[in-house]
Amino acid sequence: MQILGIADQERDAAIKAASDDQRQVKLMHDRIAYLNVLMETWATGDDATAAVVKQALQRDRNLFS
Repeated sequence: MQILGIADQERDAAIKAASDDQRQVKLMHDRIAYLNVLMETWATGDDATAAVVKQALQRDRNLFS
């Protein structure tokens, strides 16, 4: 029974690690999508839009540093 218990623990740890990895990947995808929107907005907007986007990027850089 100890062998089965160890296998169950290893399986549970692997499932948790996979779930954590999936969550991290989703966060990264969301971040990339957000940055793409900011860059597209910056590219198509006027100077005022560019200034707002630049401030948002600087704020985000400070949050994630």
